[in-house]
Amino acid sequence: MKFKYLPKISIVIPVFNTPPKILRECVLSAINQTYKNYEICIADDYSENKFTKKEIINLASKDIRIKVFFSKKHEKISAASNAALRMTTGDYIGLLDHDDILWPNALYEVVKVLNRNPQLELIYTDEDQISNDGMAHIEPMIKPSFNFNFLRTTNYMGHFLVIKKGLVLNVGAFRYGYDGAQDYDLLLRITHKLGIKSNKVFHIPKILYSWRRSKISTAQNFSVNKQLAKKYAIFAQRKALTSDLQKRGIKGEIIELISKLVVL
Repeated sequence: MKFKYLPKISIVIPVFNTPPKILRECVLSAINQTYKNYEICIADDYSENKFTKKEIINLASKDIRIKVFFSKKHEKISAASNAALRMTTGDYIGLLDHDDILWPNALYEVVKVLNRNPQLELIYTDEDQISNDGMAHIEPMIKPSFNFNFLRTTNYMGHFLVIKKGLVLNVGAFRYGYDGAQDYDLLLRITHKLGIKSNKVFHIPKILYSWRRSKISTAQNFSVNKQLAKKYAIFAQRKALTSDLQKRGIKGEIIELISKLVVL
């Protein structure tokens, strides 16, 4: 299908100590998109693993659409995401974790939807999980259409997320101190901006993203063994929800149920 509207999508990838092979698979999944008007913005958060940095340089040398930033100190994922964001020149921002896989038709499907409705500002897709060796796809996550109340109980939107760049900047981008729940915090602020029943949010009912079940994934550690999870992620989720309630002028209590934070 030929499109009349060809928006540029900037894929943002914050990186920290990612094993070279896994990082390569991630970036190549972005490079191998069937839709070609994109750029890849990689921000390395002062990786201690010299092979991670070497792989980033190697990947960037093979494609002029790859932009790279190396931080001079470790500032965590929100800062790295903002560093990548500052390099973007696209109309939309696509969020891709450093160890995950984007399906070849992901950007194509997003742009197809945007051609039908160019007023959309937030698009999300279904996803599944991929084994650490990349050989098996499991646990597909089929998501509902935009549901504000459900989003307040969990970040069901997950990935693949594509957001209008101007909207991301308008709400303040990624906030420092929300590391581990930085995407969730961003979504809560964006949906507050757009409205509870926004017609600018769209769900593509197709699996276009694979989240890797690996030791470097916070979410995987969280689901397998709570004690292995990064505690700051739980704290950040609570902080994001508390901020959201305060902004909306709503009184509520945030409690944890089976490793999920919900508002009562």
